[in-house]
Amino acid sequence: MEGRQRRGGNKEGRYGQWEIPVPSKETLDFLRELVNQREAERCVESMAEMRKTYRVQRSELLLAYLLHVNEKGEEPGVFSAFDLSGASVKGLKAVGTDEGKVDWRNGRFEGANLTGSDFRGIDFSGSCFDNAILDNCVFDHCVIDLVEGKSVSLVGTIFHDCDARSAYFSQPAVYRCEWLRSGEKDRRFKDSGFNGSGRKIGREIGAGKKSNPIPPPPPSLQLF
Repeated sequence: MEGRQRRGGNKEGRYGQWEIPVPSKETLDFLRELVNQREAERCVESMAEMRKTYRVQRSELLLAYLLHVNEKGEEPGVFSAFDLSGASVKGLKAVGTDEGKVDWRNGRFEGANLTGSDFRGIDFSGSCFDNAILDNCVFDHCVIDLVEGKSVSLVGTIFHDCDARSAYFSQPAVYRCEWLRSGEKDRRFKDSGFNGSGRKIGREIGAGKKSNPIPPPPPSLQLF
């Protein structure tokens, strides 16, 4: 009886405790071929349903697959309404294709750790980044219209040539954050310490401390 209970129980809870490595590119390629050859429409619908609610491991594996499909450049990836609340998914790389921007509208990133991620040509319209960690991230030619980010961490973050007409970051932790050709930063950051020149003042991390001049970004982050 005890063994039977051990094998049964809450499968969802046990699944979250499994240490599942990110599949290799070869495995992801094989999976992509299976999806294309079989009931592709049904698979796409299932993945759309899976994106709605964050599940430990399952959501990360789905994200790895979608990023791989997007990397192949056959068509823009679809990440809309993806719930990654609380996930630790550092070092992501997502790039739009010639056909258009990657659809990541209405994403949920509350409390997520996206440190070191590189987003280029992504539509994040209507997404929520409350309490998210976006340190050392790059947002290049992205749409962040109607984006919210209360208490978001923006340490070394770069925004370049983004559509941020209605982006709103309330009380973010800001340090060496670059806001380049993306509209008026004063209106996007409330109580952040940004002034017109973008230098450190007020509530910004490290305010009041003597610091060295801000160095240029490393070569890998040079945008122009």
